[in-house]
Amino acid sequence: MLVTVAPLAGRAQSSDPDWLDRLSRQLAAERGCAVEYYVNIGESELAGRRTFHARAQCTDGRQFDASLIEPAASFSLSECGVQLC
Repeated sequence: MLVTVAPLAGRAQSSDPDWLDRLSRQLAAERGCAVEYYVNIGESELAGRRTFHARAQCTDGRQFDASLIEPAASFSLSECGVQLC
């Protein structure tokens, strides 16, 4: 059986492919978070400015929501607390 993996046609590419790397460095420096993975990653445009947002899962179990609206140079970070339903 031959399986071929190819990128999806029309898949959007990031206008700034390094933003998650910058976010990882900021989380490490400011919060001591070694990022294990990201969820809820998104990019959009708001009033003509690019926006980026993601939730980071740290290796120690903490989670942070991060967002940036250009021209800001650093991300706004907020630690996610325990939620009860």
